[in-house]
Amino acid sequence: MLWGLVAALAISGLGLFWLKRKLPSVDVHSEDLVRHLEMYDTADADADERNKKGQRKEKYLELVDNYYNLTTDILHLIWGPHYSTGIQFPVENGKWQTYRACQQMYQCYLGLSLGADESMTLGDFGCGTGGPTRCIAQFTGARIKAVNINKKHLAQMKKWNEEFQIDHQIDLVCADYHHTPLADGSLDGVYMCESLAHSPDYKMLCREVFRVLKPGARFTGFNWELTEKYDPNDPNHRRIRHLIEYGVGVCGLVKMSDLTEALKEAGFEIITQRDHNDFAVSLGGKRWWYLFEEKSLSLEVLFSSLTTVLHSGIWVLEKLRLVPPATARAYKHLMVALRVGMHDGAKEGIFTPMHYWLARKPGGLPAR
Repeated sequence: MLWGLVAALAISGLGLFWLKRKLPSVDVHSEDLVRHLEMYDTADADADERNKKGQRKEKYLELVDNYYNLTTDILHLIWGPHYSTGIQFPVENGKWQTYRACQQMYQCYLGLSLGADESMTLGDFGCGTGGPTRCIAQFTGARIKAVNINKKHLAQMKKWNEEFQIDHQIDLVCADYHHTPLADGSLDGVYMCESLAHSPDYKMLCREVFRVLKPGARFTGFNWELTEKYDPNDPNHRRIRHLIEYGVGVCGLVKMSDLTEALKEAGFEIITQRDHNDFAVSLGGKRWWYLFEEKSLSLEVLFSSLTTVLHSGIWVLEKLRLVPPATARAYKHLMVALRVGMHDGAKEGIFTPMHYWLARKPGGLPAR
C-alpha cells in the first residue's frame, strides 16, 4: 500500500511537471468566462431556448470571438493545432493512424473535394488558427484566403504560417464570414472545417459563399449538426443539444436538413451530402466518438480518459498561481461538451460533427 501511495505521488508530480511545461502559454481570463456564461442558461435547456438563444443570435460575433479567446489555448493543449474530429483507419499489422494523421487526412479530403491545385485560389471560411488551412495549402498548392474574426487566432496563425514556410500562400482576412471583403466571383472554391455551426443564419452564409465563388466552383465542408433523428419534443434530446451548444460556443445547433435548404435557396446544386462518420466506418474506419468510450491503451484513448485528472492538475496549478485564474473552470466547461454532450449525442444518434456536403455554383465548366 505504501508503494502504491509513493507511485501515485510520483505520477501526480510528473503530471504536474508536464502540465507546467505545456501550460505557460495558456491565456485564459475570468472575464471571458463570465461573458460566455452570461450568454447561456447553463442549468435549464428549455429556459435557455426561450430566453437566451435570441440574444446569442443578435450578438453572435461577440459570442464567437469571446469563446475562442477563452478556449483556444486549451483546445490546442488537447487536440493540437489541427483541432477537429477525424476517422482513424488501420495502417498495418494491427496498428492504426495517429489521431494527428487522421485529422490531416480528414482535412485534405476537403481539398480533394474541390479538385484543388496550385492554379486555384480557395476560401477557408472560419479558419481558426490555420491547422486545416496549412494542411490544404501544402497538400494542394492552392493559394488560400483565410477568413476569421478572432485577432488572437490570426496572430497565432501568422506565426505558425511563417514557421512552416507556408505564409506566402495564405492571405489572412479579418472579417465576419457572412460579410467578407472578397470580390464577386473571385474564388475557385470555398471550404469550411467545422466552423459553419457558429453561424446564426445558414442562408445568409450560403448566399455570401455563392457570391464570391466563380461559376462552376464548389463549396464543401464538415459541420457540427443535429441529425434527422433529433426530436425537439424529447427532453433528453434537448438536454444533449444544450450541452453541446454551451460547450462549443454556438448560437444554436440545427438539423442537417437546414443546411440542405440553405444551399438550395442560395442557388447551389448539391452534389453530395452525408454523415461522413457512416461513410468512413463502412470503409473500415473507427467511428469518431471512439475516444470517449473505447477500452484501449492507445495514447489517444488514454489521454481522453485522463481528462478528469488533467482538470484536477490544472486546478492545483491554478491554486499555486502557476496558471491564470479561471483556467480550471474554462477547461471543465469545455469537457462538458466533449465528455457528455458529444458522447450522449453520438449514442442517441442525434448529433454528428461530420455532416459532409459538396455543392456547386451553376455555370462555368461542366461538373466533374
